[in-house]
Amino acid sequence: MRLILIVLRRINMALRILRGEIASLGLVIALSAFVPAGAHAGSTTIAQAAEVARIIERKWQAEGLRSDDKQTGQMLAEASRTVTEHLLEHGDDVEALILGAKLEFFALDASPALIDVGPGKPPLEEQFRPRAAAIQLAHERLDRAIRLLPDSAEAHFWKSRVYMLKALVTRDGMTSLVENMDGALREMQLALQLDPGSERYAMQVVWMLMQYRQDVSEAARVAKGLRQGTHPLARLLARSLPELAAIPLPEDSMPWPAGLESASRFIATPQLPLRTVLRLVPGRIDRVEAFFAKHWSGFVLHEVEPGNTKYRGQWLHWRDGQIEPATIEQFRAMKGYPSHGMVMIVFESDQLPADESARTNFPIPPDRIYCILMITNMRSAPDP
Repeated sequence: MRLILIVLRRINMALRILRGEIASLGLVIALSAFVPAGAHAGSTTIAQAAEVARIIERKWQAEGLRSDDKQTGQMLAEASRTVTEHLLEHGDDVEALILGAKLEFFALDASPALIDVGPGKPPLEEQFRPRAAAIQLAHERLDRAIRLLPDSAEAHFWKSRVYMLKALVTRDGMTSLVENMDGALREMQLALQLDPGSERYAMQVVWMLMQYRQDVSEAARVAKGLRQGTHPLARLLARSLPELAAIPLPEDSMPWPAGLESASRFIATPQLPLRTVLRLVPGRIDRVEAFFAKHWSGFVLHEVEPGNTKYRGQWLHWRDGQIEPATIEQFRAMKGYPSHGMVMIVFESDQLPADESARTNFPIPPDRIYCILMITNMRSAPDP
């Protein structure tokens, strides 16, 4: 099983690299086509600027944007100049207003928002003045687009994305970088209301509800509209998550990493998408085994690696609506991951995870021994 984990990680990494290389190749082609050698500012057309935005958006989705990517920076700067010049003469062009805001978003997303309070550094407001101006410009363009075309779902979508950019905010004398997630969710919900059939908007609304509002029931309601409830995310919310939420957990366990677990105890991040419980449990692995043995007859944690008693697992499959632990023969006969039931993995350690949330929130057990408990619902298809 450990080998399978490693292989899956490498496959996922290879796919991400491939997607990134494809996006980068598109950017190279676009650069040569739209900004030939010796080109001067304003030499691209508004249609070419729109194509640049489309290619950069694909790159952003595949691998993200980086501040040290000079090629992308050149593309963004040239396209932004083109749109700004176009809007001077055509200020009511809704598509150009949205395009200009998108380009501002990409430029800001590529530049990390960092607070530098070192000796001799300028005041924070001065450091962030250019970023604040760019965010304001993006909002102003989108606000104008919405006034001109109130039913523009795309304008609301990009306004949501701009709200998700980190901005400098001072509250109660404390200055910090924060995202306006209330505004982001509101705008994304408006986009979905205007275009109820958009899977793109619906997916964003579901993720925001899960991650920031922790509203499972509302997320499930929205997800029902994804492919008439047949979308994998809709199935997860409708069936997998209630199953996972029903799994008992030790009362003295805590979510880990802190802040990533929703009210229904499962992780809601792209890396652990909506079907994984991850907890820190004080005590030895035998204590975890004894806890679950009280709930399911015949429960035993089997060695994942023969001879390693501190790394054990179990497959909890469903039979007649009830959870049934796997025997050692069934566990060893598993080829890859099953397509149903729960996979439980438990690690015992005497070294707390390095992240701050574990060190500050998790009480150190008297014997300094604790376990990492991970339970993943493997459901991949709806019940017949």
